[in-house]
Amino acid sequence: MINKLNQISQPRERERESKNEFNWLVHNERDCQKAFWNYVIKGIYIDESNEILDHPYYEEKLLYQTDGIHNGVLFEFKKNLTNQTVYRAFGESLSYLRKFNNDGLKKIPRWICIATFDSKKYWLIDANNFKEFIYDQKYEDLYNIPSNSPHTFTLEPAGIWLDPDDLLEKVKPREGEEKYLKTRLNLHNFSKINDYFYKNNDLTNDEPSVFIKELVKGIDIQECLLNSGYDKNDKDYEIKINNLKISLEKLNNSKKIIDWVEPVFITDMQEIIAKKWDHVGGELSRKKRGAFFTPPEYCKKMQHYLLNCINECKNNLVPYLIIDRCAGSGNLEKGLPDDVLKNVILNTYEFCEWVHLGYNFNSKVKCIRPPYISARLSDVYIDENLMQSGDALTKEFNLWLDNEIKEWRNQNPNGKIIFYENPPFRDATANSHGKGESVKQNFVIEKALEEGFTRQQIRDISTQFIYSANSLMKNGDEYCLISPIKYWKWNYINFEFVEGFISNRKHYNATTGGLPIIRWRKGTNMTSIIKLENAILKQIKNRVSEFSIEEDDYEDNVYAKLFIGNMAVHNGNILTNFETERYSNKAFKVSNKNIQKISVLNCLNSWSSQNYIIDPLTIMKSADKQHQAWEDKLFLNDCLFWTLYTNKNYCVSNSDVINEICPEGLAFKKLNLYFCQGDEYKRIFKIWENIMNSTRNSKMYKPRYKYGLNQIMKEINIKVFSYKDKFGKDHYKFFDDGDLNGLIIALKEELKIFYNEKILPKLFEYELLK
Repeated sequence: MINKLNQISQPRERERESKNEFNWLVHNERDCQKAFWNYVIKGIYIDESNEILDHPYYEEKLLYQTDGIHNGVLFEFKKNLTNQTVYRAFGESLSYLRKFNNDGLKKIPRWICIATFDSKKYWLIDANNFKEFIYDQKYEDLYNIPSNSPHTFTLEPAGIWLDPDDLLEKVKPREGEEKYLKTRLNLHNFSKINDYFYKNNDLTNDEPSVFIKELVKGIDIQECLLNSGYDKNDKDYEIKINNLKISLEKLNNSKKIIDWVEPVFITDMQEIIAKKWDHVGGELSRKKRGAFFTPPEYCKKMQHYLLNCINECKNNLVPYLIIDRCAGSGNLEKGLPDDVLKNVILNTYEFCEWVHLGYNFNSKVKCIRPPYISARLSDVYIDENLMQSGDALTKEFNLWLDNEIKEWRNQNPNGKIIFYENPPFRDATANSHGKGESVKQNFVIEKALEEGFTRQQIRDISTQFIYSANSLMKNGDEYCLISPIKYWKWNYINFEFVEGFISNRKHYNATTGGLPIIRWRKGTNMTSIIKLENAILKQIKNRVSEFSIEEDDYEDNVYAKLFIGNMAVHNGNILTNFETERYSNKAFKVSNKNIQKISVLNCLNSWSSQNYIIDPLTIMKSADKQHQAWEDKLFLNDCLFWTLYTNKNYCVSNSDVINEICPEGLAFKKLNLYFCQGDEYKRIFKIWENIMNSTRNSKMYKPRYKYGLNQIMKEINIKVFSYKDKFGKDHYKFFDDGDLNGLIIALKEELKIFYNEKILPKLFEYELLK
């Protein structure tokens, strides 16, 4: 292992008297190790019964399955060694040091002491002279290094030790000598060191740049300036070099938290960040980064549609340009043929994704934005807005892309532009629930507003991407797109449909839901119904604001409010008689004048998705065929019946209000009992009668209240303290031993069947759910 004869530390002979109280010859290697460290820690080898101390005093030295670590020295003990086996012992020691480096958090002893128990020989080796074997992963088998290999080394004659104290004294690092080697960053230890840094520091900013700047502390600044990548012919070269120098000096003068890690400059960790792009930065930063990616199975579907489009172009000798403005880590592009990639423009807005993207695609694609060069990497130390030019919603970016497309069209007059994207599907006012919070302004929003869009229509980031792509497309251009379908469903932006498929949003690190993957073409042959591979989707002409429901002019007749939004989700869609902050964008005052129609909307609000294809992301509320629903008297009656008995009605009775939408309330008078003579109605009537009998027997019952199922579940059907067991644990029971609870379960099951059989089919038939 590399001839470094003159670099091996000389045995440090420090003569002292032997304490020969222990017979090393008669014990096995492990017991000798225990005895050695017991003596170091407690001053004795064995106890009164002549046994080796079995108390784990030695464990504080036998760290990480080694033979011992003490004062910066790794010990490798053997009963005896030959000239051949000493090399194996040395290789074994180096393998431990490599493991420590790959771990990232275990300090690496600088010194190796190989010692024997029988002959009491020892060798002290400075591992600093063999760092290539510790840091370089190409040396795979360090255990079996033959003495005649090209990388052999020659050991100095062994020294002799007398007892543990003598050996520790002889191998003790001299004053001023480093006890530990620096940990060198690599693919194995990066994640662990990254996590340690963010978890053990109270940081207000957990972005990747914070960790990258921490790692560079202690660096040779001159070496960094030479490797900065800045172009000396650039007119701003001197300014940038000076700024980099100032920034690095400032970092070097600040305290380094992970001081056991060797300083590293960004250009030397390019591969690590590229391959560990999803594990750089704090937990919140990584969570945001991982929120928008495309799983492999859906990348294949997108690539299938893209290649279909490309094959059509090739067949017709049409040149094409592919644009992905939100490429992220490049999942959509992985696996595409090189002859396709050379026609691709990629863009991303996040630093680690950009490094990953550039590392994998820079030499293969037409263009990456921001430009991927070493100089841009070095800017991470001096430029807080390094990725700003990758923001696809800015004026700068859109003017740049518009110019790129125009130049390409000039060279390829009959060419086709293909946008190929999975934009972030995030609502800029995701938690507003119709309160009217302002939407974050950007260039794309401004342009859309000028063209007549409302803020409500353009507030989704995905819609902003689609709108801006559509603005750059000409007839015949195409868009392979993964996005919620609202933009088409509500006819904000329309295209010709070519082919498509519903994917499950669960696989995108999100909740279950239907997320269409569609190949669109810009043109004039639009349709209001599209047939995907696994679903049929329909456009909505009239949204919930178009529901024609008369309200009572007399405020005294109003006993509740119903809030309804266009999306078929529960949050904010509620029928209630008390003030709430959870409301959607459309509200109706409820009285006996409109309770039947209101009950239809309450049933509409109460719908839950059946699977990811029939889901709120694909099925939305519609007023397109409301008049057919209003004419169906049995349907209206069934919706009122269900609303009176369900817990999906949130009206209550209290000191301020009385619940009128329950079997004892005013709304019951609008129920046509002629339609309620079937067995399914009778079962529900009977269960409710039993529920009320049980409710009236409760101490929590208030005679002047009118109760609905929701209030009974919350205020009557509650568990009360029963007893405390011998272990001090409290036990609870229902006030009536669970009789009421059993009735509630039975009623909810009957109502579920009633809804699915009598209400749900008509919600779809009348396109209230569409």
